[in-house]
Amino acid sequence: MDENKVKTIKKYGFIAFIIIMIIIVIFLMVRYQVEGEKNVPYEISNIIIQGTIDGKSNQTENVFDIDLSQNNDIYIYLEKNDNYKKELEIKSVKIEDLEIVENNKLGDLKVLLPTENEVEAAFVKSEEDYLGKTIKYVGDIENNMKEQKISKKGGVVVFRISNSNIGHYVSNNIEDGAIVEYSKLIKELNINEKDLKFKVKMDIVIETSNDSKFKTTIELDLPTEDFGDNGVIQKKIKDCSDYIYKRV
Repeated sequence: MDENKVKTIKKYGFIAFIIIMIIIVIFLMVRYQVEGEKNVPYEISNIIIQGTIDGKSNQTENVFDIDLSQNNDIYIYLEKNDNYKKELEIKSVKIEDLEIVENNKLGDLKVLLPTENEVEAAFVKSEEDYLGKTIKYVGDIENNMKEQKISKKGGVVVFRISNSNIGHYVSNNIEDGAIVEYSKLIKELNINEKDLKFKVKMDIVIETSNDSKFKTTIELDLPTEDFGDNGVIQKKIKDCSDYIYKRV
């Protein structure tokens, strides 16, 4: 075999090698985008969403003067992955790029953080709107939603997506001991519950004690169902295995 043929074979052999390597790299990149990290230190174990119809009474000359709102309290639970053998702790959990991808037709949305640890009073004094802002929970000894702290061994991140100004109820019907049930005002005001529906998307970024960061994206349809005559609805998402985690 002459020298030119040898050079040609080597040349095309090298080109073939480069092409194969590029194909392998592309395959691995696509696979990572689809499957993500196989073994992460902490992961979302379940999500609880509690929806309520709430009202704020205005001090006017009317017997009842109420502004209605629809609240969605979201509890995202994280726990250690038993298959991950290294001993790492949670340094922080961030909620980033929270956006409304399908808008509601009625009301004004905002994102609120707890200002108290008691569940019943958690959002009573919440005013600052975090829609479009980053929410950060810092790893600590135990959960403290008032101070936005999550247990370093696994805990819960809590926030509310509130839909205010969905209706205004005014009445001068005086009945001794009468109590207004906010959920029933939905029908009283002829509010179409479909107009309250919206979809939200957000990134959850988990940072561990060795400064590694893992991100997953979740989408939620809110409220999770129609209220009907119920003042409270609740949904628990138990299967979170579809969430894909990637290093950032």
